[in-house]
Amino acid sequence: MRRAERRDAMHFVFRLLVVISFVVSIADARPAWAVDAPLKEDRIRFIIHDQVAGQMSAAELGGYLDTVHDYFHGSQDTGIDVPTCTDLGTTTEGGPQPYLYTSSGGLANDLAVIDDETELFQVLDWGATQGSRVAIFVQDILWCGAPVPNTIGCAPQPGNVFVVSLTAPVNVRGMVIGHERGHNAGLAHRSDDSCALMFASAAASHGCLNQVEAKALYNQANISTGETCDCIDVKFQGPSQTWTLNPQGTPCDDASVCSTASSCDTGLCVGTAPLDCDDADLCTDDECDPVTGCFNPTSADFTPCWDSDVCNGYEFCLAGSCGGGTPLNCDDALYCNGPEVCDPVSGCEPGTPPVVDDLVDCTLDSCDEQADTIVHIPDDASCANGDFCDGDETCDPQIDCVAGTPPPLDDGIVCTLDSCNELTDSIDHTPDDAACSNGAYCDGDESCDAVLGCQAGTAPLLDDGVLCTFDACDESADQVIHVPMAEFCDDGDICTAESCDEISGCENAPIVDCVPPAVPGLSLGGTAVLALMLSAAGVTAQARRLRLQRDHARG
Repeated sequence: MRRAERRDAMHFVFRLLVVISFVVSIADARPAWAVDAPLKEDRIRFIIHDQVAGQMSAAELGGYLDTVHDYFHGSQDTGIDVPTCTDLGTTTEGGPQPYLYTSSGGLANDLAVIDDETELFQVLDWGATQGSRVAIFVQDILWCGAPVPNTIGCAPQPGNVFVVSLTAPVNVRGMVIGHERGHNAGLAHRSDDSCALMFASAAASHGCLNQVEAKALYNQANISTGETCDCIDVKFQGPSQTWTLNPQGTPCDDASVCSTASSCDTGLCVGTAPLDCDDADLCTDDECDPVTGCFNPTSADFTPCWDSDVCNGYEFCLAGSCGGGTPLNCDDALYCNGPEVCDPVSGCEPGTPPVVDDLVDCTLDSCDEQADTIVHIPDDASCANGDFCDGDETCDPQIDCVAGTPPPLDDGIVCTLDSCNELTDSIDHTPDDAACSNGAYCDGDESCDAVLGCQAGTAPLLDDGVLCTFDACDESADQVIHVPMAEFCDDGDICTAESCDEISGCENAPIVDCVPPAVPGLSLGGTAVLALMLSAAGVTAQARRLRLQRDHARG
């Protein structure tokens, strides 16, 4: 679709007539005064604003209506060259007058000059209450779709009411009425024929209507002799001339190079295959002139040239080049949300968050927004099996849980039994005396000290306190023995009999009738000498006992 056609499709437009004509877009809403096209008859109600009526004489008004009549009925009275296809009179002399004149009644005085959009709409709204095909004369029009001075006519296209300014020269007033009513009937400006009624500028010589325009203005147009009309078969000419329509779809020539094919459509020759004038340049207006064909003028600055991609912004034309769009910034500056993307149609879309899970069960995985990175913190606790004796399990961030190293059991003491106690979560070192035993009885029981290791035993006590027993340790019998030894009881007295009781000790029983021999040189008293001898004999026996025990122990 051409850019100009897109604009027309989106907006209802005002058409105005000045020295040069303009098109101005307004809102899509269509008020009541914009829905009465095409014309079914040429009857027009003229309403002159009360503030203006006093400025117009009856002769001026009559002249105004005469020129309107000339345009609508093909009169040659004013020297206007009206083509044969526009002899479109629908009234006869003496018949009902097609033009009615009334004053504006209650239309506000300040609306005699239309200064802005609000006042224009007030005038049009009021005119729509007066019926269809209403022309309202005002003093001046300064706004028609936009602020435009020197406007001599303003009409919605399509519509059923229009406004005319008395600033229009007398010789073009009829042309202005016809022109604005043409806009009401849906006709656009023409550029192919400078004498056309719908030409974009005002001149008294504009009076041509082509067949399409005639059909729009009068619904069914009388066709005069001499005109080639492909879609209408002329039967005869005169006040009662008639015609019939050629079959729908009959090939015809709409005399426009902008159509590559044309056919009849309810009596009109309509182009069915528009010439493609698109030059693929978004900053040119792709237009077609019915005579010269395609032309592509540079679009006005700031004309939208959006490429339908919201991601690169909304572009516009400037000096014939498309640009100026501000790319859409979708970045929310949050690393953990992932990089946002822009969809050409829907715009910003959420990013895909970075993958957090490293597939290692024992790590705590998270996204660090401050550092813009993914972190995997080893969690040893997640690997623990609750057993003390197999060591502390750990988390390796690369290979997952790793078995612990059992705690060392050996305390360096050879006589302890080293073990791990799962109940107390401790290492036990139990002394084992048997590990220290040398198998010998006589040196005592060796023992194990948990700190010092094996300790020597304490030899069994040999001395039983009986002087006459021989005390010894019997290694073969693993016991201490006490052998009575009578000789240990020798008191040196030949007159006593020595014996040893293993419990009571030495016994020295006197020998009956024994007389000790005399000791030569002994000068002491007999009793004293005897006592000294016995003492010496006892000492000697004890010494003998001790020596024997020592020798036994050595041997």
